[in-house]
Amino acid sequence: MNVYIEFMSQQEIIKTTGRVLAVAVEHDQTRIWLLQESTRDPLVVVEREAVHHTHVRGGQERHQHASEVNETPYFADVLSQLEDSSHIVLMGHGSGNSNTASRLVEYANKHLPQIKDRIITADPVDFSALSNGQLLALAMDVWERQ
Repeated sequence: MNVYIEFMSQQEIIKTTGRVLAVAVEHDQTRIWLLQESTRDPLVVVEREAVHHTHVRGGQERHQHASEVNETPYFADVLSQLEDSSHIVLMGHGSGNSNTASRLVEYANKHLPQIKDRIITADPVDFSALSNGQLLALAMDVWERQ
């Protein structure tokens, strides 16, 4: 299993401990920022292992649907980057089961329940239409409304 992660250095881990994070979760990557920092570049990018062609029979659609292959290790890697934060403003693209952020929250509820009360979810976001700066502004707006 080859999941690409830019691991946080010890200094970056210290930076995130007790801090509010903005997190943009997509099918193939997750970008993580310190919410109240001036930089627009993500602190960490977690990339999901590329899924090779997968045949899915009708009865398997909800159990290991092609979009869910390799999702468990991807979600575990994302949550490992978030567990020391004080709060997480989570942004996802799409709706229902097509929203990877929603599936991440379900995974967190089952596998890391101590983090679920720190997650603040934003309405679905069209990532393709927004820059990093605009995503951060949206996350700040969601955070300030809490």
